[in-house]
Amino acid sequence: MRRLILLVLLILLLAGCGYQPVGQGSFPDGVRAIQVSLFENRTYEPLLEDIVTHQVIEEFSRRRPLSVVSRESEADARLEGAVTRFQVSAISYDQDDRIGQFRATVAIEATLRSFDDGRVLWKGGLSWSQHYPINADKSVQEENEAAAIKLIAERLAQNLYYRMQQNF
Repeated sequence: MRRLILLVLLILLLAGCGYQPVGQGSFPDGVRAIQVSLFENRTYEPLLEDIVTHQVIEEFSRRRPLSVVSRESEADARLEGAVTRFQVSAISYDQDDRIGQFRATVAIEATLRSFDDGRVLWKGGLSWSQHYPINADKSVQEENEAAAIKLIAERLAQNLYYRMQQNF
């Protein structure tokens, strides 16, 4: 009898706190297809908006039942965004006071708007950082930074999807 009471209390507790598995939220009723606009680049880093937009489209395209469409006429909502910050800073040094690692940080803002009435369905900001090693070879150094930026864009896209889902 005591086990039964504990089990019932546990079920009520989990149901009462709104527990649900990660990624199991939903978009508002009627939003089945979205159009993703090219993110605005408010930084001085060239092509950053292309990388972020591409990763957002890739991430949202993998998720069901939501679909990403290119035509406004096929979409229920539009996702607009901006890359608001790009920063690279040294985070570690060797014994000779030479830089050993950098940290790249990218911040974005995004808004999901309904095509029906233009109302804002979701709005928020995110940032992500990634460390990468320094290299004396400039081309390798640029590849390291590009790989870090790509990983940041992937993580931002994943977090954007989950955050948008959780708020509905």
